[in-house]
Amino acid sequence: MKKIIICLVLIITCMDAFAQMQNSNLPIEWQNAKYRELIKAISSEEYVKAFNEATMLSASGDSQAQCVLAAMYLCGVGTFRNYESAQELLVKAAKQGYSRGEYMLGGFGSLKKQHDFMKALLGDDADETETDDNIFWYQMMSTNTKPDNFKGAFNWFLLKDGEWGYRDIMFYAGIELIKGTYGYQNQENGLKWIVKSAQLGYGEAIELIKQLQNASDNE
Repeated sequence: MKKIIICLVLIITCMDAFAQMQNSNLPIEWQNAKYRELIKAISSEEYVKAFNEATMLSASGDSQAQCVLAAMYLCGVGTFRNYESAQELLVKAAKQGYSRGEYMLGGFGSLKKQHDFMKALLGDDADETETDDNIFWYQMMSTNTKPDNFKGAFNWFLLKDGEWGYRDIMFYAGIELIKGTYGYQNQENGLKWIVKSAQLGYGEAIELIKQLQNASDNE
């Protein structure tokens, strides 16, 4: 009996060690055991299951899961596209100080600018198709990589380590946070995003910082 118990303990220990080895390739933020089923579902492209897991975690107030769920709504992965639900989730995540949520809110500001530009250029004939929006969200989530499909971009953005983020979206993240566009205002974090965007050479961010500095000098 003792031998059986010892064998079971060894098996469980080996299984845990194997799981840790698998999770070691993930960013630290995703290595918590509560994300195990969610990560497994995403990695195996079982997106409906991933949607259900993310929904359950989001309901408990988990900011990381809220961003996963928002990304699924934005890209129509595992569910239907729903911008309103995505915005609500990102605001909840951003209010908890989760940077990925703040960044993704910036995506809405950047997308709106693209829509406004097309309207100014083409007037009522502007064709704001869902395909155009698909391309936008795909590009936003595929920084520094070239996945061959939307699901690849979605997986990379959520699960891969490394730098992510476009400087223009960082700028709009800052603007939206400062203005409180979506019902969440955080001027300090907003300014940080704008500074980061300027450091990456984004012209509008650089110009805004110059204006703020000149205004401060003239006080």
